[in-house]
Amino acid sequence: MEEILVQNIRFTNRVRLFLFFLFLTFFLFSKLIGISLAWSVIAIFILFLFATLISEISALKIWQKERAPRVNSSYFAHQLIEILLLFEIGYLIHPLFFFLLAIFYIIFSYFTFSQRIYPRIISLILFIGYFSFGILVYFRILNYYFPPPFFLNFSLTSAILICSVFFGENLSKSSENILETLKGKTEELMGKENQRFQREEEFRRTRAVWEKEMEKKIKEALVLKENLDQEKQKEKELEEKITEMEKFQKSTINQEVRKKIKEGKDQNLTIIESFSDGILVLDEENKLFLINPQAELFFDIKADELIDKPISELTKIPIFESLANLLEQKTEKIFRKELPLKKNLILQVTISPLMNEKEKMGTLIILHDITREKTVERIKTEFVSLSAHQLRTPLSAIKWTLRMLLDGDLGKLNKEQSDFLEKTYKSNERMITLINDLLNVTRIEEGRYIYQLLSYDLVEITQSAIDSYKGEIERKNIKFEFKKPEKKLPKILMDEEKIKIAIENLLDNAVRYIFSGGKIIISLGLLENEIQFKIEDSGIGIPRGEQPRVFTKFFRGVNAIRMETEGSGLGLFVTKNIIEAHGGKIWFESEEGRGSTFYFTLPLKRGKPR
Repeated sequence: MEEILVQNIRFTNRVRLFLFFLFLTFFLFSKLIGISLAWSVIAIFILFLFATLISEISALKIWQKERAPRVNSSYFAHQLIEILLLFEIGYLIHPLFFFLLAIFYIIFSYFTFSQRIYPRIISLILFIGYFSFGILVYFRILNYYFPPPFFLNFSLTSAILICSVFFGENLSKSSENILETLKGKTEELMGKENQRFQREEEFRRTRAVWEKEMEKKIKEALVLKENLDQEKQKEKELEEKITEMEKFQKSTINQEVRKKIKEGKDQNLTIIESFSDGILVLDEENKLFLINPQAELFFDIKADELIDKPISELTKIPIFESLANLLEQKTEKIFRKELPLKKNLILQVTISPLMNEKEKMGTLIILHDITREKTVERIKTEFVSLSAHQLRTPLSAIKWTLRMLLDGDLGKLNKEQSDFLEKTYKSNERMITLINDLLNVTRIEEGRYIYQLLSYDLVEITQSAIDSYKGEIERKNIKFEFKKPEKKLPKILMDEEKIKIAIENLLDNAVRYIFSGGKIIISLGLLENEIQFKIEDSGIGIPRGEQPRVFTKFFRGVNAIRMETEGSGLGLFVTKNIIEAHGGKIWFESEEGRGSTFYFTLPLKRGKPR
């Protein structure tokens, strides 16, 4: 029996030794695995209890097996109590005492954490006391010797207490953290409870205030709604009154507008009917919807026979045929043309579109009787023609007489006589030129300007005109340049004399209205189906406001008159008619003070001159 118990105790001590090393492992690696020292001690104590119970139960079973046949159940219970009291009280009291020691140590270290020496002194005192207490327990209770348990318990207890002494600071810190955490959690819970209570109290106060405020707002809203309903009713009544007033105003305004429109229409019709010129108005479909009495008189026809008829039907009336042709020829916004309607009736027709902001609404035709003006002009032309012819003969005789005197055919002249006769000769030349221009204008207007068309080289004609002005060009020190085309120009049908007159008129103006030392450039070029003549100068230029009158009869610019130069103002009129009679075009570009550039073109192939 004793041997079995001794074997069991030895087995139990081995288990305890294993737990001792397990405790050291927990203790050393408690920082690494995140477990505090206090929890390590508690875990080892529980394992100690568990190992003790296992070992004792196994020993009891062995003992029962050996002696069970010879004992009864009461004796077995008595022996179990004896074993637990005699053999295991020492083993149980060690862990229990250490557990109580640990609790005391934690509490004591919490109150003495600022003095680190006290935990170690107290641990040493407790160790000596515990060791002494263990010896007394063994030798007072046990009557026989069991060395292994004693020394093992002594070693285990000593190791635990030594670890407690040297690492008491960490345990103190752990205990401090545990108690601080518990204290913090307690304060946090109490603080949350207080906050909850305060929030509930504040909510009750706020709710009371809010309910009063809401009651006040609801009353104000009800009053506001009542006022709003009243305002809406007033607004509705006001809108009804405004609508009635607008209807009344519209009715009144419409009546007034219709009255004013009718008055304006009547007034316009009165003006149109009283107008001395004939007026015809076509709508956007070219139907005639208005004709005044003067137009009825011109065409000797009643308005009822023409209103609401398109122009295409009016062409069936012989007297309207020429007017319809003019409408087809119209290419400009405002178009003017002379129309011989009857033997003793010549009308100037002006055709203008009637436009609103974006589109054409119709066409306005104004018929102005120019019969009297044309008669006066014809009489004037005949007078000028007769006067020119009457003056041309004696001027020609004077010219040849002066030429004979200057050439010395009637005797030798001194220098004074020669200079005097030279001035007279030049004045006579200018008079003859003026007479010739007047005669040319007369022939042009009467349609008696005869053209003899033959094939000529425009370069040769231009060079001939330039040669006649060489003396004047040199006298005024003009920088002159004639740019001939690189390739030979083809010959074209033209009247050599008339084209030379046109070029001389352009060159004469360039030389006459340029300052000394100026520059003149003449150039010829071949375009697609025509030849272009160009002459540019650095003269006085033409004022912008006077440019539309350049090709009219007797035109001279204000700046040209200030230069006190001689001229008839007929040259450009004659030149324009000559170029257009050859089927060409003439135009210019000019800037006052910077000079002028004149262009004209002649077609390579053309029919009879106009």
